[in-house]
Amino acid sequence: MPEAKDNPPIRLNSKMTDLPGVGKARARLFARLDIHTVSHLLRHLPMRYEQQAGEGGISELTPESIGTARGTIQSARWVAS
Repeated sequence: MPEAKDNPPIRLNSKMTDLPGVGKARARLFARLDIHTVSHLLRHLPMRYEQQAGEGGISELTPESIGTARGTIQSARWVAS
């Protein structure tokens, strides 16, 4: 299926302004954190972590809750774009 011209594919080297909802003003805020591309965003680590009452299984999470779950990826596949 060909990509629409209005929605180009997002790649690791895409600029932050290529992401939906990220305009020039928000991109400047990201730039203050040295985040200029999608790759930079994915590699950005938070300054602190919220820790709740331990980890649970993914099946224990509810849509309204904040929690931490741990899982194992059973399989993955590469999709060429």
